Amino acid sequence: MRQAINNLQSTAAHASLITPEAVFKVCDQPHPVAIKKCLEACMKADVDEATGIVGALWGQGYSALDVITTIFKVVKAFDGMPEYLKLEFIKVN
Repeated sequence: MRQAINNLQSTAAHASLITPEAVFKVCDQPHPVAIKKCLEACMKADVDEATGIVGALWGQGYSALDVITTIFKVVKAFDGMPEYLKLEFIKVN
């Protein structure tokens, strides 16, 4: 809860309007919508689109850890993904 309050205060200090985009920018996390689009491309076996999205996130300065952490969160909440596929995405090898 304290982290959420800190993030909200930081967003309010740096943005005139609190929006999801502003919050993700202040928290320095990739936007979950971009990650979800990447996962949907992976599910369709569209490698070019998926790598393009990841490349764009990389170009915006997000680290691999930022992307992987957000993938984990999005996969857990992704209703359109079969359970076995969720397990494959979050499995640690």
